[in-house]
Amino acid sequence: TCDVCGSMAVVPKPKSLSKWTPTTRPFSRIHIDFFYFSHHTFLLIVDSYSKWLEVEWMKHGTDCAKVLKKLVAYFARFGLPDVLVSDGGPPFNSHYFTSFLSRQGIKVMKSPPYNPQSNGQAERLVRTTKDVLKKFLLDPEL
Repeated sequence: TCDVCGSMAVVPKPKSLSKWTPTTRPFSRIHIDFFYFSHHTFLLIVDSYSKWLEVEWMKHGTDCAKVLKKLVAYFARFGLPDVLVSDGGPPFNSHYFTSFLSRQGIKVMKSPPYNPQSNGQAERLVRTTKDVLKKFLLDPEL
């Protein structure tokens, strides 16, 4: 490994993650979360079956309408999921957000507050994505 990658290595701490029922087809359950990097906000969307990851820059804010606009574009590419899992934070807990998804036949599930491990699919990929972005900032030739 190179020095940059070695300096970014994280020693995982054992945690008891929530057990999600395995999905049997792609894009049937997606996990979403926000993360912040270098003064920018991003929306992370991950498929629980394939682990397909998409990261959307939330350039114009994170209100409900802007998040739904990103999700509608995602749904147009991959189809409607059966389940969407979030941490339940704003805007994911707004009536407009949950009722829009409900009208589409999408079940909304929330991980327990203050327990990011419960949304482990998204939380783990947030860390991985941040690590990759940091490495590129430290060594753009990677």
